[in-house]
Amino acid sequence: MALAKPAASPVDRGWAWVICGAGSFLHILVIGNVRSTGLLLASVSEHYNRSKRDTSWILSFMFLVFLILTPVTMALARRFSVRLVVSIGSCFLGLGFSLSYFAESLEVLYFTIGLLVGIGLSMTHPPTVLIISYYFLQRRTVAMGITFSGCSMGALCMPPLMNYLIEQYTFRGCMLIWGAIMLNVASKAKQQTNGDPHHYCTSADNILFVSGSAKSAAGRSCRRRATSTNATSAEAAEDASRGAPAPHAPAIFLASCGDVSVLFDSGGGPANTPEDVFQGNFVTRLRRSFKESGRLMRRPRFWVLLFSLSLAAQAMPFNFMVLPQHGKNIGMTATEYTRLLQYQGITDLVTRISIGFLADRQLFRRQLLLLTLTIAQGALWCLLLHPTPAAALAYALLEGLLAGGLVPNLAPMLVETFGIENLGLTYGMLGIIESIIMLIVPVLLGDLFDRTGSWNASIIFLSALIGFAGLLLLADDLVQQRLERRRRQQSAKPAP
Repeated sequence: MALAKPAASPVDRGWAWVICGAGSFLHILVIGNVRSTGLLLASVSEHYNRSKRDTSWILSFMFLVFLILTPVTMALARRFSVRLVVSIGSCFLGLGFSLSYFAESLEVLYFTIGLLVGIGLSMTHPPTVLIISYYFLQRRTVAMGITFSGCSMGALCMPPLMNYLIEQYTFRGCMLIWGAIMLNVASKAKQQTNGDPHHYCTSADNILFVSGSAKSAAGRSCRRRATSTNATSAEAAEDASRGAPAPHAPAIFLASCGDVSVLFDSGGGPANTPEDVFQGNFVTRLRRSFKESGRLMRRPRFWVLLFSLSLAAQAMPFNFMVLPQHGKNIGMTATEYTRLLQYQGITDLVTRISIGFLADRQLFRRQLLLLTLTIAQGALWCLLLHPTPAAALAYALLEGLLAGGLVPNLAPMLVETFGIENLGLTYGMLGIIESIIMLIVPVLLGDLFDRTGSWNASIIFLSALIGFAGLLLLADDLVQQRLERRRRQQSAKPAP
C-alpha cells in the first residue's frame, strides 16, 4: 500500500503558518476564557452567596481536570488527529458552559465547569502546542509566540465580553451565550492538519505522522520487501556491471502514531528499516515506551525542571484569579478591574511576539531567560500590597511583559532539554504537576481571603511560591554550568 506524501514538507513555511494562525485564533477563545475566570468567580460568589473558598473549588477542579488529562489528550492527538481531538474538546466546552445555565446550586458548577469545561480545555490547548512544535524547527519560538499571542488577544476581548454579558443577562444568561461562543473553537480545528487528518510534519527532516492503518500496511510492506532483499541486491549489481546509473536515493520520512515509528521513502513505500521496528504487539510496544520513559524520569533534573517550570507557568492563572477580585476589594468598579486584564493583555501580546524573534536568534540562553523572568514575577507580586488602583495598573502592565516572555519559551525549553521525541511525556508530566498545584493553591488563596478579609496574605504566599520556583531554576542552571565546565576541562586534557 503506497503512502502519498505532500509535494513539499511544510516545516517552517507554507501550511505551517496557516496552522499557527489557526492556533492563535483558538487561543483567543480557549485561553481568553481562562483569563476571565476571576470575573466568573466573583459573579458566582455573588449569585450563589457563597464564600471565596467555596467558589475557588470551581477553578481548582477545572484546572485539575485540564492539566491531569494533558498526557491523555496528547496521546489521543498523536494516535488519531489534532483536528478530531480539538473538535470534540470544543463540544465539551460548549456543553459545560451551556449546562451551567440550569445550575441551581454551586455544587452543580463543580460538574459543569469543573469537569466538562476542564475536559474541553485539555482537548483544545495541549494538542495545539504539540502540532506547533512539530511543524516548526528553526522558527519554533516565533511560532509559539504568535500562537500564544492569541492568549493576549483573548485577554483584550473575552473579559470585557463576559462582564458585559453578566451585566446585561445575569450570570445564568451569560453561561448560555458563553457556551455557544465556545463552540466556535471547532471552526479552527479544520486547519490544524494539512490535508488528511493523520498527516502533519514533525521536523525539517520530513518527519510525517500517519494513521494506524497506514502504519500497519507499512509493516506488511516492509516484511514483503525484506524477503526480496537478496533479489533486489542482485539486480542492482547486474545494473552496475552494465554501467547503468544507480537509482536516486529516496528521501526518508518517519511515520508514527505514538507507540511505534516507521520509515517511508519518497515513493510512499517503507524504507529499509530494522525488522524489530514492526515486531511485537501493542503491549510489547507500550512496554518499550514505558521503559524509555522510565530512564528519563529517573533523572533528578527531570523533576527539578518540571516542578520549577510548573510553578512558574501558574503565575498567570493565579493572576487571573486574584487580580480582578483584588481590584474589587480595593474599591475599583467592574469596568476598571476588567480593563486591568486588557492592559495586561497588550503588554503580554507585544512581548510574546518580540521574545520569539530574540530567542530563535539565540541571543541568550533560554534557561537564563526563564529563571530571570520567574524571579522577577515573584518579586512583582509584592507591588499589589500597596492597595491603590495605580499599583494594580503597574502590576498588570509589568506582569504582562514578564509572562509574555515566559510562556512561549516553556515548550521550546522542554524540547531543547529532553528532545522533541519526549515532548509528549514532558509536557504531559508538566500538566500533571500543574494540576496538583492548581488543586491546592486556589482553594488556599480563597481560604486566606475568608480568614483575613483581604488578598494581602494570598499575595505574599504567591510571591514566595513563584520566587522559590525561580531559585530552583537558578540552582539547576548553576549545576549545569559547573558540569559543562568540568566536561570541557576533561576533554581538553591530552590523552595518555
